[in-house]
Amino acid sequence: VDIRRSSEGLEGLTVEITGGSISIVASDDGINAADGSGQSGIGGRPGAFGVSSGCAICISGGVITVDAGGDGIDSNGDIAVSGGELFISGSTGSGNSAIDCDGNAVITGGTVVAVGSGGMAQNFDADSTQGCILLSYPSVASGPITLQDETGRTLVSYTPGKSYNCVVISCPAITQGSTEGPITALFHAGMSNELFPLLLFIGIGAMIDFGPLLERPWLMLFGAAAQFGVFFTFFLAGFFFDLPDAASIAVIGAADGPTAIFVANTLHSKYLGAIMVAAYSYMALVPIVQPPIIRLCTTRKERLIRMPYKAGNVSKLTKILFPVVVTIISGIVAPTSVALVGFLMFGNLIRECGVLNSLSETAQTVLANLITIVLGLTVAGQMTADQFVRPDTLLILALGLVAFVMDTAGGVLFAKLLNLFLPADKKVNPMIGAAGISAFPMSGRVVNQLALKEDNQNFLLMYSISVNVSGQIASVIAGGLILTLMMG
Repeated sequence: VDIRRSSEGLEGLTVEITGGSISIVASDDGINAADGSGQSGIGGRPGAFGVSSGCAICISGGVITVDAGGDGIDSNGDIAVSGGELFISGSTGSGNSAIDCDGNAVITGGTVVAVGSGGMAQNFDADSTQGCILLSYPSVASGPITLQDETGRTLVSYTPGKSYNCVVISCPAITQGSTEGPITALFHAGMSNELFPLLLFIGIGAMIDFGPLLERPWLMLFGAAAQFGVFFTFFLAGFFFDLPDAASIAVIGAADGPTAIFVANTLHSKYLGAIMVAAYSYMALVPIVQPPIIRLCTTRKERLIRMPYKAGNVSKLTKILFPVVVTIISGIVAPTSVALVGFLMFGNLIRECGVLNSLSETAQTVLANLITIVLGLTVAGQMTADQFVRPDTLLILALGLVAFVMDTAGGVLFAKLLNLFLPADKKVNPMIGAAGISAFPMSGRVVNQLALKEDNQNFLLMYSISVNVSGQIASVIAGGLILTLMMG
């Protein structure tokens, strides 16, 4: 049943729904139960259904979606929900509510997500045998609603078509009086709200010396090119997963665990555990995965290209202004990346300002090591059998590998393309393009070691590390761009 335009979508003395798929768009109540003694029926005309007892709305099955300008479901008697799925986007006006019941509202089964105004908010009664939650917001909210359990598994997810400041949720998995252990508490304290990844970025920023990169800013191009795999995999994963999940999976290719966690949490991906494991696994596998890809994309002659290094001079003021300018530009280009870039650059500013040496050392060692331990514990806590040992997890790992491979190849091929336009004595070693991923400093070291294996006098470390540093920035911005695309 598809009701695309109505005053009151479904109404009668009793409204009973046992199955099927029902979509209702109503200018007044979505579903209304009354006996006709008042003026609350169609258009509020005299003689229509009104306030009375002896009427009811009973839902035992089906999938019902309601978009109402008045009450979502309104019974002048009782409401009984024992099964099915009911999703309500009610009125934003304070004179209506998502659920309005003059009698008893009882839920014993099924799933309900009802949003609307908080002015007349109503929950299911205490006689209900299934748990239910009523959440009121101090201001108007919008966007998706997701309820997760203590392991991060999504129980209910719904994206209303309008704003709201009150939410009623009920599903069979809601229980009262359950306790959570320390790992779950850590997850809620720092992972579900992206706090731990952002704090780790402070430590990473404090470790990075942008000086070599600032001597040769053109190396930032390789960091940007090495994000090709992120967007390629976003397109590819879209054939297998919902877009929020596909976007989260794509960021695995940036080889940046904190960014992958931040994006997956922000987009409410139901595959957070698998994404975290894949992201950190491929970061650790850089010395194994990257060398064969680099060799496949280059000739020995290209790998033998030497790039003599001559140290330049970067002023202290430039190093201090750089993190500030990058944060401002990132906020303009990709506003949702400001948290990621801002924390990274804040850590670098602590390092470069010259008057906070103690804080800088703490961020680089104590803070970074502590957060890494906590991240490891919380990631391990997500690796439960029911969430991890499943076919779609294997697909996520495969897509993550594709993203990682394409990022590496993208950086190398961009360097080869650049060489077509450079004079013979100015050509770059294409291997440095592979360091444009975010795995700092592993990727930069891998490239330098490959160069030394081909020619024990070919030192590319300063160039590869500079590109690696640019990849750190580029991966964060890429994650922000993904969020901007998904969240508008």
